[in-house]
Amino acid sequence: MGKLVNLRHLDIRGTRLKELPVQLSQLENLQTLSNFVVGKHDTGLKIADLGRYPHLQGNLSISRLQNVTDPSHASQANLEMKKQIDELVLRWFNDTPSYSQIQSDVFELLRPSTNLKSLSIYGYGGNNFPTWLGDSSFGNMVHLNIYLCEYCSCIGQVKSVKSIGSEFYGSDSPLFQPFPLLETLKFYSMPQWEEWKLTGGNLKELRIEKMKSLKTLGTEFYGSSSSPLFQPFPSLETLEFRQMEEWEEWKLIGGTTIEFPSLTLLLLFECPKHKGNIPGNLPSLTHLSLNKCPKFKGNIPGSLPSLTSLSLEYCTDLKGMTPNNLPSLSKLVIEECPLLMDSRHLDDNSNIIITSPSSDVFSQLMTCLNSLRKLNLSNIPSLTSFPRDGLPKTLQSLTIRDCENLEFLPRESLHNYKSLENLSIDSSFVEDALQHNLLFLRSLKIWSCDELESVSLCGFPIPNLIELRVRWCKKLRSLPEPMNLLASLREMSICTLPNLQSFSIDDFPISLRELRVGIVAGILWNTTWERLKFSDDILKAVMNMEVPLLPVFLVTLLIFDVEDIGCLDGMWLQHLTSLKTLEFSGCCNLKSLPKERLPSSLKELLIYECPLLKASLLGKRGKEWRKIAHIPTIIID
Repeated sequence: MGKLVNLRHLDIRGTRLKELPVQLSQLENLQTLSNFVVGKHDTGLKIADLGRYPHLQGNLSISRLQNVTDPSHASQANLEMKKQIDELVLRWFNDTPSYSQIQSDVFELLRPSTNLKSLSIYGYGGNNFPTWLGDSSFGNMVHLNIYLCEYCSCIGQVKSVKSIGSEFYGSDSPLFQPFPLLETLKFYSMPQWEEWKLTGGNLKELRIEKMKSLKTLGTEFYGSSSSPLFQPFPSLETLEFRQMEEWEEWKLIGGTTIEFPSLTLLLLFECPKHKGNIPGNLPSLTHLSLNKCPKFKGNIPGSLPSLTSLSLEYCTDLKGMTPNNLPSLSKLVIEECPLLMDSRHLDDNSNIIITSPSSDVFSQLMTCLNSLRKLNLSNIPSLTSFPRDGLPKTLQSLTIRDCENLEFLPRESLHNYKSLENLSIDSSFVEDALQHNLLFLRSLKIWSCDELESVSLCGFPIPNLIELRVRWCKKLRSLPEPMNLLASLREMSICTLPNLQSFSIDDFPISLRELRVGIVAGILWNTTWERLKFSDDILKAVMNMEVPLLPVFLVTLLIFDVEDIGCLDGMWLQHLTSLKTLEFSGCCNLKSLPKERLPSSLKELLIYECPLLKASLLGKRGKEWRKIAHIPTIIID
């Protein structure tokens, strides 16, 4: 390797190297070195050897910095003179808790060029960050990411991260702008952090994750100013809080101040103790997501004129929202928020619990959503009916899951939903489906609806339906007839329907290209599908047929979860002269393929989780291998 003295680019991304061979030190003309791994033993490169590469440019990652034992060697890396390095990643791997002064000294001496645009810090074990980090000379920095710095108790020169203040920025002056071009700032897993005295500047992205000690986000988060027009984050577009275990309260500025005039995305994820409010005046917000915040009892802002997506998931204490200005909302997701539709509330005067229909609460929620395109409702047992006036007629996609008490839309109103293209019903109450005209429906999915007995068309065509999937419906006895009314159907899946009566599929539309069948009754085959999936019971029936009835124009055949069959025999594959892909998956006892040669048209054979069959094909010889040797592509996992 050391003889490649003219080598310019060396990319070792995706490897698990623990050190680099010393011969690499001779490649002094390198311009690209994706990852410099600091060696622990004499056989590997040391941090000082990085100084041998004066021409490095672009991205540079330095890993295993915990192996540096002499801080003075870090200065020999000469990072400050590598003017063409745009992105720098520094990684420490600390297996045991460490408050290493050595790591602090090393980091201080790894000062990069002021041309640096992006800096990421992972696993740093020192107890303070370097003094140069907030220096005004690093004005070109756009991205700053800090991850897993669990033992750092300060940022800057104060050794006492718990507090982030002026020592991080380099000056207390109100006119000073640290990181003037910074757009992305991320803090990840800093469990001792308690206080932040921040100035927003031109920051566009702010992500804070796993700050285990942070309990209150108050005025120190915004900075301070006596001006009523003060805007702490004038350019911030993305604000995310993730896995903040102790965070309880977000103290807002209040008044007429707009804290985040440019904010487009606000996300709170896994903040289990947060129970306060979120900012209410967010004129530019387009995406709002609250996920796994079970104690959240604050208000969802009622006026968000730019909001297009609202997701409320697993917020078990969230009791209500009264939107009055959501003209742009196109996507609404509500999951595992049992109290959101709760109709009970306490009268302030009489202290009496007043109950109103949950449908009234839902109606109030739907009133202002004149642009809604997608609605997902999951696990809302208190919801029993849709609004009296129905859902917004702009709706294109409706998903209902685990709403066992919810009655489906009135039959007589279905024709009003001319924009509805995708309907999915899962583990919810529905007696029948497709009983009335849904001309514009393109996808229908019905899963785990135990009371469903039929899926019928009643003579109505559904010309645009492309996908039909019906699974795990215990009482289902019949599918739509006649099938040829589904003139555009391309994909169909019928699985785990134990009471489905035998049906003929001679009249299936010629447009059908994919069919998946499992645990259903007898089926007659006679069509021109391109793709077919089936499991144990169907496979047995097909193999026992004297006359091959699989579609002659079949292109793809998938056989999955076959447990009782060890050998595939018969002539049932020979006539498939168009078959190009054959896949076996999860066939635990299958050990041999048909004695007759597989179709010569096969281009691809895929075998996954078939241990016995895999064993019989090892070594690429023997009678089983001879059966498949003519296939160009063979993948065995």
